[in-house]
Amino acid sequence: MSKALHNPRGTSPPNKPQPKRGPAKALNYLGAKTAGTNETDFIEIIRNGLDRKALDKLMLFTGLGASEVAAFIHVSDRTLRRYKAGTVLNPEQSERVLEIAHLYTRGEEVFGDMEAFKEWVNSDLIALGNKKPKAFLDTSRGVQMVTALLGRIEYGVFS
Repeated sequence: MSKALHNPRGTSPPNKPQPKRGPAKALNYLGAKTAGTNETDFIEIIRNGLDRKALDKLMLFTGLGASEVAAFIHVSDRTLRRYKAGTVLNPEQSERVLEIAHLYTRGEEVFGDMEAFKEWVNSDLIALGNKKPKAFLDTSRGVQMVTALLGRIEYGVFS
C-alpha cells in the first residue's frame, strides 16, 4: 500500500467532509443552519431562538408526541399547538430542544440504531430508580444525567 493512501488513524482525508457529530448533527436534524461547529455558534443559535419548524422536526426525528415536547419545553399542549410557522422559540425552549436533539443523536451513536435508542429511552431503568430516561428530559440536569448514563453504556459500565 502506498504511503499516500495509508491512513493509520482511520480518519478521513482532509478534502473529504467529516460526518456531523454532537450538537452539529442535532442542529442538522432540526433543520437549523450554522456556519460553524464551535460552541459559540451554538450559543448564538440558542440566543436567537430556533424556529417552530424545529419542534416538528424534533417530533419526527425522535418519535416524541406534541404533549411530551410541550412538557419538556414547559408550555401547555394547547400553547404549543398555537405556535405558527415562523414563531421563534425563546432561548430556554431553544436550548432544551437542542439538548434533546443532541441526546437522541448521541443515543443513536451509542446504540448504533435510533429505534434501539427509542426503545431504551422508553424503558424503566434500575439506574434511574425504575423510571424511564424520558421522564428526566424536562430539565437540563435530567438531560445531562441521561447523557452521562449513555456514556457509561458506551464504555461497558453496567447501567
